[in-house]
Amino acid sequence: MLDALVLAENIKRYRKQSSITQNELAERLFVSPQSVSKWECGISVPELSKLCEMANMFKVSIDTLIGNSRYTTTEKVFISIDGGGTKTEFVLFEESGSILKRLVLEGSNPTSCGISGTCRILKEGIDTLMSGYPNVAGIYAGISGASGGDPEKKIPKFLKETYPQQLTKCNSDVLNVVASTLDLENEVDKCVAVICGTGSVAFTYDGDKQERIGGWGYLLDNAGSGYDFGREALCAALAERDELGKKTLITPMVEAKIGGTVWDNISEIYSREKGYVASFASIVFDAYSRGDKVASEIIEKGADRLAQMINRAARNLPDDSLIVMAGGLMMYSEILINRIKSKVIKNLNFVVPVLPQIYGASVLCAKMCGIKNTTFREKFNSDYEKII
Repeated sequence: MLDALVLAENIKRYRKQSSITQNELAERLFVSPQSVSKWECGISVPELSKLCEMANMFKVSIDTLIGNSRYTTTEKVFISIDGGGTKTEFVLFEESGSILKRLVLEGSNPTSCGISGTCRILKEGIDTLMSGYPNVAGIYAGISGASGGDPEKKIPKFLKETYPQQLTKCNSDVLNVVASTLDLENEVDKCVAVICGTGSVAFTYDGDKQERIGGWGYLLDNAGSGYDFGREALCAALAERDELGKKTLITPMVEAKIGGTVWDNISEIYSREKGYVASFASIVFDAYSRGDKVASEIIEKGADRLAQMINRAARNLPDDSLIVMAGGLMMYSEILINRIKSKVIKNLNFVVPVLPQIYGASVLCAKMCGIKNTTFREKFNSDYEKII
């Protein structure tokens, strides 16, 4: 029997995963936006022909779309969450590390979207993964901005009250970074974990003690984040056009990305989310690879800011302490880390995790639930590469 609510959740989920709006889906199917809205609310269901079209569009089977291929095993399953400023990743997995479902939603940092926004996103993702999987035993969320103040109190409380049948826990996403270097049987006592994504933050771990440095949001931070690099790129382009700055390859690259001069697109830039500004960071590294001096100066400045944060975080740790570096900017780790190393005051062991932060969240979820499986890392990595 067709479950309209399961179908509604699936249409919404696969539409979002395909980066299609409700209006765009309506246009492609030659129906009204109101019809799509009703489908996604479970008020009505599409005709069979429309279901077939959507299945082809979303690249899934009809059974998957309507929910007939739902999981039926009696084994326990678990949900891990890695929430950042730009996106939130959810994974449903088994004790073996096998991944059953993956979902990516918008950013869930409470600094940006508020605690209510964080809770809304968490509920949407968790409920979607739990659809057809009543045997979820544990839910672990590592969320950017969730440590300290109201978020540290209210988000775990929300999870506990909303999912009373499951073991739940919420921590900072920086813990995901540390755990992404581990197997289930390993622990790290002393280290510094740094996330260099849209924002930047460092955490010092010294036994049971934890200390946070930075992570105050894009308006107040200035610590070599993706937002900082992106803003510097836009500023460099504006400075050249105003004849206040140096000629740089960054300017034509920025203007190619925005489809016009920076002058003519100021309103567009200001109207977009912080992730849009951070997206210009890649231009700095591209220009650097072509020998651009302005780009080199921006990278040097960003590396200096990150080094200052690391020096502060590692000041009470011994030499050879572990520094785990993660986040979107680490795709440029070969450029950044050598510069950072030249500026830090101690001989530190820098590591860039090979596996994603959602793996770290899954390790922490597994540890929370008492899972001990020596092949967990291998199986998770294998499945993740296939599902991504």
